[in-house]
Amino acid sequence: MEPAIGRVPGPPRAGRRGNPVAGAPTIRRARFTRAFTLLELLVVLVIIGVVISMVSLSIGTRDRETVLSEQARRLAALINMAGEQAIVSSEPFGVRFSPTGYRFLVLDGKKWHAVSNDDLLRPRRLAAGLRITLEISGEPVPLAAAGDDLKPHVFLYTTGERTPFAATLRIGTDGPAVRVIGPFSGKVRVAGAGTEEQQ
Repeated sequence: MEPAIGRVPGPPRAGRRGNPVAGAPTIRRARFTRAFTLLELLVVLVIIGVVISMVSLSIGTRDRETVLSEQARRLAALINMAGEQAIVSSEPFGVRFSPTGYRFLVLDGKKWHAVSNDDLLRPRRLAAGLRITLEISGEPVPLAAAGDDLKPHVFLYTTGERTPFAATLRIGTDGPAVRVIGPFSGKVRVAGAGTEEQQ
């Protein structure tokens, strides 16, 4: 008697666990999860970049305000010193401004000359990004670029008096500003953003 010939086994039926098609959503979900994680990482990196930029900008602004205050104080101190020299030497001094700096002048006879024998009163140029606007006796005065014109905007007389003025030093065109105020008599003082008014 011949042995019974069994049915030739066919390919296994695709069950839920063995069906590659059924497993496809799992792969897609894994890929989606990985992609979502990368997207989150990119968002975090962008946020970090924005925060760092804002902090850097804030620090940069504070640094520029410090420079602005220092430059204003220097201008006030130099004008006070030039005024004292005018009294001691019995020679009128003057200050001529440009949009980005200033120079000190002395009257020699009937002609104004740039001060040349005092390094402290040498021509000064403001730090990059700072500009000056000027008022004389309350009226705005247009400032030209530094040139050969040696007529003072502000006169420092041998009596200790001066042309009343207010020089505004500003960061850019609309940034923080500090005013250097020179009354007719008395000390030149500084007032404005980041400073306490000083006599």
